[in-house]
Amino acid sequence: MSNKSETEKLMLVWNNFLSGNEKAFSELYEMLVRDLYAFGATQTADTELIKDCIQDVFVRLYSEREELGSVTNVKIYILIALKNALKDAFKKKQTVRKYIDSYEDEEQTEDSIEEKIIAEETNTNLKNMVTKFKSVLSERQQEIIHLRFVEGLPIEEISKLLNINYQSVANSIQKSLQKIRTFYLKR
Repeated sequence: MSNKSETEKLMLVWNNFLSGNEKAFSELYEMLVRDLYAFGATQTADTELIKDCIQDVFVRLYSEREELGSVTNVKIYILIALKNALKDAFKKKQTVRKYIDSYEDEEQTEDSIEEKIIAEETNTNLKNMVTKFKSVLSERQQEIIHLRFVEGLPIEEISKLLNINYQSVANSIQKSLQKIRTFYLKR
């Protein structure tokens, strides 16, 4: 079936549904359920959630059919309804997750709070140490070290990105690491 004839048939079925034809409602579902499921699968891997949301969309269509009117593209209209149903479901899940998380946070033991404090202090110490290490490097060396070890870029890409030859990048990395080692050992 071509897109034009499919769109025309959907419009006919939609109008029959709006006029109260029960069979048209079932036909509308049958015509769109595969496309709706395929679209839902692009939004989430949760197959049960997709099925639930498709069902919710059709329940709402049926219960609100008297308020519904003519639409220019039935398929797009129902796809948007599914997208909105999925968004609402995601929001509900997040709200439930936040509630569970806050409940779990309240039940933390003193040991876990102590562990958090130690972890924060360690993290602060590491940040301070990195800042001190960076202070012994030139701006160019800092940039190269960042690209290599933080961004994970290979030396070839760094040389292209900074428009300097491969060997200069490799040398800069070696010199930077040597400066950091020397600085660390003096501490």
